[in-house]
Amino acid sequence: MDDRSGKPGQKPGGLDLEITRSLAASPGDVYAAWTSVQGLAGWWPPEGFVVPADRSGFHPVPGGSYRACMVDPATGAELWWSGEFGAVRPPSHLSFSLLWEADDGPAGPRSQVEVDFTEHDGGTRQEFRQGTFPSRSARDDTAARWQDAFDRLALYLARQAGEGG
Repeated sequence: MDDRSGKPGQKPGGLDLEITRSLAASPGDVYAAWTSVQGLAGWWPPEGFVVPADRSGFHPVPGGSYRACMVDPATGAELWWSGEFGAVRPPSHLSFSLLWEADDGPAGPRSQVEVDFTEHDGGTRQEFRQGTFPSRSARDDTAARWQDAFDRLALYLARQAGEGG
């Protein structure tokens, strides 16, 4: 099951991103991959980066916060991101703000992310939305990064299933 669709669309007030992906895992397993340090460490960082568990914290409840760090072991470069959880309905829905951080403050605008997880054909249909972007190019660059991340998510879930969860 590897259904990929990205539908960047314009909504009033700016540009939003929508990506739907079918994943060969239960909604509970996909939700857990989004809401635990171990899960995110398994799929979020691009090739060559790691998410150290001792540098990340998640409290996935309404109003809870998170902060995490990706590290490039070759250079020691750190990329931090953080936000607050909004609606949290395990295992079907997650919303949170997303802010990339720089040493001197935010590395860009805060965005809002909504993800729905529904059972579909023995797996999960993940419907991802993020917005609002300041330009079409910012949205499209982000879409490409998320598509790569969701490829890694599918591989992570397959590894987890092969290891018995």
